[in-house]
Order: sequence, then structure tokens, then C-alpha cells
Amino acid sequence: MPRWYYERPPTEADPTEQRVAQELDQLGEGWWIRWGFYYSATGDPQALDREGDFIVLGPDGRVLVLEVKGGPLAHFPMTGYYQGDPEHPLGQLHAEWQAVLGWLREAAQGATLPYVARALCLPNVPLGNQEDLRQRFGEDFFVFTQDLKNFPGWWGRQVARHPQYCQEPEALFRRAIVPGLERRAIRDFLRRTDKLFQRYARDQAALLDLVAGNRQLLVEGGAGTGKTFLAVEQACRWAEEDGAGEAGRRVLFLVYHLALVEAVRALLAARPLARGSVEVRGWQEWMEGILAARGLDPEMPEEREEQTVYFREVLPDLVGECLADPPDDYRYDALVVDEAQDHDTAHDHALADGEGPGWWSWYFRTLREGANARMALFYDGGQRPLFRADGEFSAERLREALPRGVHLRLRRNLRYTRPILEYLQSLQAPGTATLREGVAAHPEAPEGPEVRVVEAVPPERTGAAVADLLREWRAHGICEPGEVLVVGPHRFENSSLAVHGIPGEDDLPPVRAWTGNRDGEHEPGNRGAAGPVYLNSYRAKGCESLAVIVVDYESFAALTAREEGEGAEGLWTEGFFLAATRARQVLAVVERAPPG
Repeated sequence: MPRWYYERPPTEADPTEQRVAQELDQLGEGWWIRWGFYYSATGDPQALDREGDFIVLGPDGRVLVLEVKGGPLAHFPMTGYYQGDPEHPLGQLHAEWQAVLGWLREAAQGATLPYVARALCLPNVPLGNQEDLRQRFGEDFFVFTQDLKNFPGWWGRQVARHPQYCQEPEALFRRAIVPGLERRAIRDFLRRTDKLFQRYARDQAALLDLVAGNRQLLVEGGAGTGKTFLAVEQACRWAEEDGAGEAGRRVLFLVYHLALVEAVRALLAARPLARGSVEVRGWQEWMEGILAARGLDPEMPEEREEQTVYFREVLPDLVGECLADPPDDYRYDALVVDEAQDHDTAHDHALADGEGPGWWSWYFRTLREGANARMALFYDGGQRPLFRADGEFSAERLREALPRGVHLRLRRNLRYTRPILEYLQSLQAPGTATLREGVAAHPEAPEGPEVRVVEAVPPERTGAAVADLLREWRAHGICEPGEVLVVGPHRFENSSLAVHGIPGEDDLPPVRAWTGNRDGEHEPGNRGAAGPVYLNSYRAKGCESLAVIVVDYESFAALTAREEGEGAEGLWTEGFFLAATRARQVLAVVERAPPG
């Protein structure tokens, strides 16, 4: 599809312009289109009192000024006026053309200009009147409905036949016609937006001031509402709090997925503590650490089915035995849990004499004050995976176990740009109903790139589609490949990218499975990694990235229809939604072609 630059939202444009834009949107890569521009009718560069419609840069480096007229262009010779427009349309077109030439000339600073054509687009002129217009004014000046249907063909006949000597037409077009699309301008815009998101999160931290006198918090909020930021801030406040003693408090920060562990550690690295400590542990890491403190080192099996037994039976049984008398190294003053919905409240392995439900009886046992200790639990029941058994997490059970806990609900979204918010709200299916309720628009949601959807890509072409996006984003200054998180429904080894690969180009680093900083990689989605990182949609929960590419899902409509037809429980649409919520500003979806 072409690269668009909008002077104003397309929905506010004239209906005829919208119709023309729909046809131009069928063009392929290499076309640049500015829709809407202001110019001076008097030649005074300060008096931008007229508006033109389209400026098009073709793949061959030639430029077209295209003015759209919605009427029949009927001329009344007794007055000289054109129906609906007293100004001669070709005179208006000439003024627009002169303005564009002036912008190009100024930006070129003496270098050779590209060839610049001009034409009136008349999609509503009847076929019988078209020949009369061609005879009166010439073939070059008109684009009719049949020309829009085969615009590259019209371009080849009327524009490409003219010589083109400009050496860098795309760079000149960016500087003169769409300066907002220069690499530096785009990068600066995205950085400002990220700073805006950070400001929103800092402002929301004022909520913690309102409840500072409470020892226990249960904080509920959907994707993008700032739960992780608040969890880190609360953990740091308790570690440093007045009355914590000279050494401060020892805070356990517990999460379920390893990728989120690394994301939280990165946030803590940017927030040095004056005293106290915040120890971030993943669920598996925490349990295996307790066993290691007792000299136990069970071997995790390699087969996936045996791993399920290991995590659901072997490991919990051993942890329960060790926690009868917790090791001193596993005694904490406070507990903070992010994505708490991933931690079971109803489980066979709860401690018989524990004060908390399910796994929480283990956690409470490691707190010096037990169920009376400082605790802040951040959760979103809608993000509890559907494939995890029903009833294994209940926020109500946690509230019963923590009767002093204050319940807060975060409703305002702090992370997404307007296009991503609107896209997420469009993903309506039974499996996403609860998730969508948790993504409420911020009243000042910033602008950003439109969501890209690449339709019906065969698995063997997924790598090529991802490579095209990475090159495009890098070329336009949006992001580097190392800032991109790729999310899909499968483990990396079963993804299209691993099975079929990415075209072996020297200009792109490979997409890799995320294995954690223990192997020397950076946290997912942040600058510095050699290339894009891949995560399963459920393992990516709690993580975020400037840019995300979703792969290996069929179109959302196809997934919804399949789930309705087969009576599925929303696993595919839920996973799709969770994958898309990982993006802050840039989101692309490479849809998998349906089987057969």
C-alpha cells in the first residue's frame, strides 16, 4: 500500500475525495501521497488561503498534483462560470502546481527538480462529456473513473513518458512536501509521545498518595492502564518509607512470566532506591530458589506433558514441604504482585495451615507479618488465560483473605495512541468482551501511525512481510528492528518465522526467540537488542514495546467466525487481542491466509 500523509482526518474530507483516496489506496509500495495541502492564491507565502487535494510521488520519482472535482464540470459560456465553482478549475490547478513547484525548488537549493505533472480528477463526469474535455484542454489534464481503476496505467501514459533527472526525488519530496515524514521529525514525534505516556503514568502515581495510609491494596485495571508502573512505584515507596528503619524494608516483587521479570527489572534500574531493596522474582525462579535454599535441585523434564506435571504437582509439593519453616533468605517485609490473576487462589497444593488461598498461602508464609504484612496486588481478571481452568483465580477470595485491603480500579488508558485504541475497540468477540472493557480511552490520547494490516499472507511468506515492515519502519525513522516485538500464538520454534524463515538479507538482523537477559539479550522491545524478539502472546503479558508485529493469526473476523461455529471458548480471539495490546505507538498485523 502507499505511504499516506494527511493534512486532516480522512473522515472529514469531501465524499468524492474519499472515493478517490480509496482507489489510490490500492497502489503498491513506493507511492507517496499527501492528502490535503494549503497554498497561496496570491503568491504570498504567508497567505495560505486555498486548499488543494492530493500530491502524489510515484515509484519512478515523478510527481503529480491532483485536484478532485465532484461535479460534472459543466461550463456555461454566457457567464464563463463552471457549475458549482466560479473559478476556472484549470486555473486553480495551475496555482496549486505553481505552489508545489515553488516548495520543491526551495527545498532543492539549486539541484534538479523531478518532473511535476498536474491533472483534474473527475470521477463523476459522464463518459459522453469526457471526450469533449480532452479535445478542449488536452489528454494530460484529466483523470476519470476508468483511469482511477488502473492508475499505474494512466501514470505510465501521461506522466512516466516525461523525462525525469532528479537524483533523490523521495528525499526531496519528504523535505518539501511532507516534512513531517522526515526521519528526524517522526522520531522526535514518537519520543515526545513516549514522554507523554510517562507523564500520564507519573500523574496516576498520585493515586498512591491518596491511599498511602493503607497497608494493603488490591488494584484492578485493564491492559495499558499503568498497573506495572504503579506496582514498581509502590514497591519502591514501601522499601524507602519513613519508619522502615535505617536499612529500609525488604520487598518481594513477584510476577508469573519471565519476560515481565526483565521488564520490571528495567523499570527498577531507572528508579534507584535511597534505602531498602526490591527483589524481583518470577514464579518458577521463586519456587526453585526456595528448594535450592534447602539443598534441593529437581530436574525439569524436557517433554511438554511431563513439564505440566512438574509445574502443577512435583514443584508445588516440594515447595509446600519447604515452607513449613521458610528459609531466612525468604523472609520479606512486603509483597507486591503484578499480573496477580496468573497466580491461583484455588489449588490443591495450598498449605494446610496457610492464611491465604491457593498459591497465596505460600507467599504469605514468606512474609514476616503473614497476612497482615504490607501487600499490593495488581490484577486484571480479563487477562486470565482462558486455557487455565475456570475458578482457579478469584479476586473475591483475595479480598476475603485481605479484609483490610483497599480496592482501586484503574479505568483510564495510559499507553496507546488513538489509532491503536480504536483498533483494539474494534476487536469485538465473546473472547475479548472483558478485555475491551478494560481499555478505556484517555481523553488526550495522542496521535500516531495507523495500524497496518497485511491480509491473507501464506505462512511461507510471513517472513518476507515482516522484513518489508522492518525495512519500511527503519527507512522512515519510526524504529530500528531491535525495538520491535513480534508476537504470535505459538512458541517460536512452531511459528512461521522459525519454520519458513525470513529472506536472508544482510540488511536485517534475524528475529529471535526471547530467552531472557540470562543469555545476554535485552528486555523485549527496547533499543539495543540486535534484532526483533519473538514472544508468545500469553508470555508477553505485562510487556510492552514501541512497535509490535502480530503474526500467525488469521483475520480477526475469521477467528471470530471459527469460534462461533465450533463452539470454542474464545482462545484465539483472546490471544489475538492480547498480542495487539503489547504495542504503544506502532502496530502491524500480518494475517495468516486461511487453510486451503
